[in-house]
Amino acid sequence: MLWNYNCPDCHRPTSAEWRVREGEVICRHCARTHYPPTPNEDRYAYVDCEKWPKEMEEAVAALRGTICSVPGCYHECERLVHRQSFLAGGRTSVDNLMPMCERHAVSKGDRDYDEWLAAVRQEDAEKKQDEPKFEITITTRTPAPDMPVADFSALPGVMLPLAAARNPRPPKAATPNAQSLAELKLTVPFLRGPAGKIVFDYDWEMKKSGRCHVFLLAWPRGDEPDISLLGGPKYAGISKAKEHLGVKDETGTSDLELALPASPGGRWTAAVAVLDAGCELQFIEYALAATS
Repeated sequence: MLWNYNCPDCHRPTSAEWRVREGEVICRHCARTHYPPTPNEDRYAYVDCEKWPKEMEEAVAALRGTICSVPGCYHECERLVHRQSFLAGGRTSVDNLMPMCERHAVSKGDRDYDEWLAAVRQEDAEKKQDEPKFEITITTRTPAPDMPVADFSALPGVMLPLAAARNPRPPKAATPNAQSLAELKLTVPFLRGPAGKIVFDYDWEMKKSGRCHVFLLAWPRGDEPDISLLGGPKYAGISKAKEHLGVKDETGTSDLELALPASPGGRWTAAVAVLDAGCELQFIEYALAATS
C-alpha cells in the first residue's frame, strides 16, 4: 500500500510504502530526506487502494466528528464512505472520506455524494406533495370564565387548514442514551377558545421497525419551551405521550388527549412531535381538535 503526498521540500507528488511512512524517506524528485506527513497533517494525502488504514479513520473522526454527515441526520457513524466513489476516480484520503449511518451509506452506494443528496431531496419533496395535510377541527361551546380564549376568526366547527409545519434548529438529544432527536411535526399557532382540551387522532404506519414516542404538546402563547428537552423532567410545557413499538409495514389507529389548564394570556400553542428511537413512523390520516 502506497502513501501518496506532496514532498514537504519540493512540493511535488511522491510516495512511500505505508508500513515505513513513520521513518525517513527520500523524495524521488529532489532526493532530500524527509518524514512523510500523517493523515492528520495532510488530509489530501491518499493510499492507492479503496480500503483505508485505521489511522485515516481516526483523522476523519477528528475532522468531521462521529455523526452521520447527511444534513438533518443525527445518527452515529457506522462506516466511512467515499464522497466521490473510488470507482469514479475518488481518492482514499481524509478529505474524500465522510462518516455516515448505515441507512444513508447503503442508499448512497457508489454514487457521487452531491448528486445522490440532490436526488434524495427531490424524492422527499415529491413525497411530501402526496402526503395528506394536517387539519384542525375546532369545536366551541358557551365560554366559561376559566377557559382559555384564542383568536381564530373562522366559524365554529369548520375544518381549518393547519399552519405550515416548522423545522426548528436541530435540538440536542433529550437524554444521553437517546438514539435520535425530537422532531416537531406540526404546530398550530393559536387555539380558539373556549378550549379545555385538545385531542390528536391519527392513523399510523411503520416504515421501519423500532420504537418511538408521539407527543401532544401545548404551551401558553409566547412561552415556547425547549423541544430538545422533550421526554425529560426539565421539559417546561405540558404534554402527553404514546409509545409505538412495531415492525415494518404495521399499521394502527391511536389518539392523544391533553387537558389545558387556565392560561394567564388565554391563548395556547399546540404541536405534535415524534421522538424517534430507530423506527420510522408515518402519519397516514390525522386531525387535531380543540374542544371545551
